[in-house]
Amino acid sequence: MAAPTFDELLERYHALDSQEQVILRLLSVVYEAANQTTLNTILDAIPGLISSDTRVDQYLKHKFEPLGLIVLQQGKMQCPPSLLSGLTHDAVLRGEFDEMLAASLEFLPLIPEQYGYYRNNPDNDKRKLHYALHQENVAEFLALLGIDDPFATPDNRAESNVLEVDRKSTRL
Repeated sequence: MAAPTFDELLERYHALDSQEQVILRLLSVVYEAANQTTLNTILDAIPGLISSDTRVDQYLKHKFEPLGLIVLQQGKMQCPPSLLSGLTHDAVLRGEFDEMLAASLEFLPLIPEQYGYYRNNPDNDKRKLHYALHQENVAEFLALLGIDDPFATPDNRAESNVLEVDRKSTRL
């Protein structure tokens, strides 16, 4: 069976109820794969975002996955790459992004410490770029790409950074 097109995914997203759409927007802001407990903890940290009786559970996981609206990685849910930026931008337009970002960073920090050492997460660079882009933080976005002067003649190091981020994204 062929993967759904971007337009089909958007149509499926818009067919969901508003509470389910919020959960998918949150997944796009969280960026990395997260389990149900963590997603519910993040939702609980943002009062008024969704009704208190709406939870991320097996029912939603089994509803979203066959529709192509989530990707499952070792039981954890993640927003499909084709919807990431669009759903995050929707969260920005709805005024949800800043609260979602703050709560997601509280419970899923960019470089989490585990057992006294830092876990190396290859998605951290992409996640930082995603956040800088949607916060419209041009200076941070360029710095993450290693670009000191956006008007200077490009050098191979900046191109290499972009290619490295792209190479990592194809491993999803």
